[in-house]
Amino acid sequence: MPSTQSNNLFRLVTDSKAIQLIPNVYGRSIQRGLFRGYGITTTAARVMEVNGVLSLIPSTSRGSMPASNTRVTRKFTYLTVPHFPLYDQVKGEDVQDVVDWETGESLDTMSAAVARVFESHRLNHAITREWLQVNALQGIVRDSDGSVLVDFFNEFSITKKTINFDFTATATK
Repeated sequence: MPSTQSNNLFRLVTDSKAIQLIPNVYGRSIQRGLFRGYGITTTAARVMEVNGVLSLIPSTSRGSMPASNTRVTRKFTYLTVPHFPLYDQVKGEDVQDVVDWETGESLDTMSAAVARVFESHRLNHAITREWLQVNALQGIVRDSDGSVLVDFFNEFSITKKTINFDFTATATK
């Protein structure tokens, strides 16, 4: 008979696979190739800005002084990576004398309750990630309460461009 410790280890592996198998119903920004499909392992990110200039080289007669090359400059901006923990717990009382959610006939199990919590966590993290990525495309990343986490316009000294459309005019194309 296997030891209790090996049974627990096997159960942890099974639970981990359950997390990975939950379908991600969000992620349009990743599907479109706008963001990487994986995270980073640090609490800060360094962004390198390269101010290179691409320009056409003017023609000159042979033997004359050539145009000067514009060298690339760079600078670094450091951004703190926000942390998005989510707490939950499953207690014995959550499953004791509770009917199974799927069959409605047998009693619920602790592993089924834990799997539901994992699924809830996975979906909440997925929609949070999508929210952050869509906000990043707009230039200002906001937290769930609307507060600003990072304003890329300020961080990179970019002037936000606004285009006004006059939809009442028939000449608007």
